[in-house]
Amino acid sequence: MRLPRLAAAVLPLALLVAACGDDPDDGGSDEVEGVEIESGQPNGHVDDPTYDAAPPSGGDHIAIWLDCGVYDVPVPDGNAVHSLEHGAVWFAYDPDADVDVDALIALADTRADRVIVSPYPGLPSPVVAVA
Repeated sequence: MRLPRLAAAVLPLALLVAACGDDPDDGGSDEVEGVEIESGQPNGHVDDPTYDAAPPSGGDHIAIWLDCGVYDVPVPDGNAVHSLEHGAVWFAYDPDADVDVDALIALADTRADRVIVSPYPGLPSPVVAVA
């Protein structure tokens, strides 16, 4: 099982995000490759949102949020973004990559009420964590 390696990769990201807080200019994100901090996105309810990022980290979204949990099919971006607005963390994985999905599920089980795990075809890397 690759859970220790996954945890070693994800925990520093979580600590970095927590340390950076809401200030995108504090310089912390420049120290870890692949971390992007986005701010100033709209957050209204719309019927048909569009996003520039995959997976999106915020923006206008569907009025109904997605229940946190593990999904074996891709989830609608607009509903997942609404869940992010309410504090969820989304682990999207490329189903065509060599990903230890069981490790993601184990990670999600630690906070099932606040974590989404779902396949997301065509990601720029095997796993993307969005919070």
